[in-house]
Amino acid sequence: MSLEISHIVTNGCSYTYGQGLYDPPVEAWPALLAKKIGVPIVNIADPGSSNDGIARRTYNYFYKNFNTNSKPLYIVAMSQSHRMEQYYSEYTHKRGQTESIQDYMYVAAYDQDDPIAKALYEQLDEKGLFLCQEKKYRLWASLINLFRAHHNPYFIGDYMPDDLNTTDAFMKQNYSELYNFVNYDPFNIGKFNFVTKGYPKAKDGGHDGPEAQVVLADYIYNKILEKYDDFKIIESSDFITLKNFQTSFQRRFECNNKWYRHLMNLPYPKDYDI
Repeated sequence: MSLEISHIVTNGCSYTYGQGLYDPPVEAWPALLAKKIGVPIVNIADPGSSNDGIARRTYNYFYKNFNTNSKPLYIVAMSQSHRMEQYYSEYTHKRGQTESIQDYMYVAAYDQDDPIAKALYEQLDEKGLFLCQEKKYRLWASLINLFRAHHNPYFIGDYMPDDLNTTDAFMKQNYSELYNFVNYDPFNIGKFNFVTKGYPKAKDGGHDGPEAQVVLADYIYNKILEKYDDFKIIESSDFITLKNFQTSFQRRFECNNKWYRHLMNLPYPKDYDI
C-alpha cells in the first residue's frame, strides 16, 4: 500500500521546533524528513509547548486544512506531562513592561514571578503529577481518534516521556484501557529521546544536535516504510502553510518563528555560529 502524501505536518515542543540548532528550518528533523520524502513541511511546533497546546494546534490546523485538496501526513511528538498553557489577555514581563497577548501562552513552572504559574504549580502534589500523565494520555488518545475518524495517516511519538515506575504503575492501575489504547496503537512510534540518546547535544546544551536530527529523521522515515510500501507524492499547493496558521500570538509568531520567516524569505537570527 502506497502512502499518498502532499506535505508533512509536524507538531510538538522545542525539540520538534529545532531549538538550539543554528538553522532549525534547514537542520531540524522535520525539515530533513520532508526533504528525504520529497514533500513540503509545515512545522506547527512551538517551544515550551504543553500537550494541551500540541493537541489544540493539531485540531485547529486539521480542520483549517480539512477542505483543501491535500494529503497531509501528521507526525506528532508529545511533550512533558506537567506543562500547562493558559489564556492571557496581557502579560507583564519581569522588566515591568506589559504586553497585549490575547492568546494562549505556556505557563512555565520555573517562572514564579508569574502569579498564574505560581498558583498552578504550587498546589501540584504527587497525585497531581500522576493526573497530568493521565491528561497526556487522554490528549494523545483524542488525536488518535481524530486521525482515525477521518482516515488520515499519522504517527505519534513521545519526546519527553515520564519514565518513573510509579507513574507507569498509576496509569496501569487506574487507567489501564487508556494506557493500552495509546501504547498499543500501531502508529505509536515510541520515545524519540531514546532514539537520539548518546548523540551530541546542540550548542545550547539541552536540545538535540545536528547529528541526532539526522538519526531521528531516518528513524521516522523507516517507521513510515514499515507501514507503507512506498510514497505516492501528490503535487499540491492547496494546503495551509504557516503563512496562514500562527502557532502563537501574532507579534511573537511573526517576529520569532524561524519556520515562518524562512517560508516568507524574511531574515531571522541564527542562534549559534557553525
